[in-house]
Amino acid sequence: MKKNCGWLVVLEANECNVRLDLTVYAVNKGNHLVVQSIPSGLHYLGEGRTAPIPGLWFDLQPDQVLVFIFNEALKRYDKASLEIITKYQKLISSGAEIDNVETYVRHVDVGNSDRWVAWQKLTKHLKMAEIPPRIHSFEAIELPVNLSLEERKDWLLKQRTRFEQALFSTHHSDPDAFLSEFEYVFITQFINPKNSEALKRWNYLVQAIYNAGERGIIKVPDLFVSLIDTLMVQFALTFDAKLKPGYIAICGIANRVQIDLVSGAEYLIEDMIDSGIEGVVEKGKEFDTYLKQRGISCY
Repeated sequence: MKKNCGWLVVLEANECNVRLDLTVYAVNKGNHLVVQSIPSGLHYLGEGRTAPIPGLWFDLQPDQVLVFIFNEALKRYDKASLEIITKYQKLISSGAEIDNVETYVRHVDVGNSDRWVAWQKLTKHLKMAEIPPRIHSFEAIELPVNLSLEERKDWLLKQRTRFEQALFSTHHSDPDAFLSEFEYVFITQFINPKNSEALKRWNYLVQAIYNAGERGIIKVPDLFVSLIDTLMVQFALTFDAKLKPGYIAICGIANRVQIDLVSGAEYLIEDMIDSGIEGVVEKGKEFDTYLKQRGISCY
């Protein structure tokens, strides 16, 4: 085995395409798939491009052999019995020939990153014990009634921005919890484009980040450095049409969601650069360069 790597065995595959992280492997329905040289860490196993059944997350240890089998009755992948796991452990450790063996794909095709590096950036703050994190709903601001126009302006100026609500209220000032939800909703809608709840929440958080203002950036500068790294990988995996204002995502027959993942990015870039904070300024410039090179217009 490669150092710090393990194996995954999928038995009685339900789909002709099996997803492991960012790669979809071809396999005949009902057959098995073996993937070698998988880096240790957090991974996702699911179906190919249609994602009709829930997938599962797992933490792979160095030199570990994990075996999952499709449960036809419950329509999900379950961990195989100890007897089956032991069988494959012995086969692999002995060097015996096994059919349908693939190698974990590490092509450099997600921006400037290979797929494993990109996956690590996408899941950096996710913890196995806390998956799935809760997908929160929209944090509405309710105006008090009977305010004059001047009182209304004054009241609104004192309220938290959408970003501050999400970080300080919803996630109780925990940047890791905020980043965990941000990462999870992206991956969820990426794996299953029909999941409108995750798509709406990702769009909401992106817009909240864009409109955090210099005030929000100064409070948690390290958070914004992490956010830009994550966002650029997310965008690298997002097709061009989806990165245009007013894009309508079709999440089902009668479920269409209008999103805007780019308008307002210029505010974030300007505020990060104007913050004067070392590291934040550079990330703001890096994000600006990325958008321009990608041909994404937000101005």
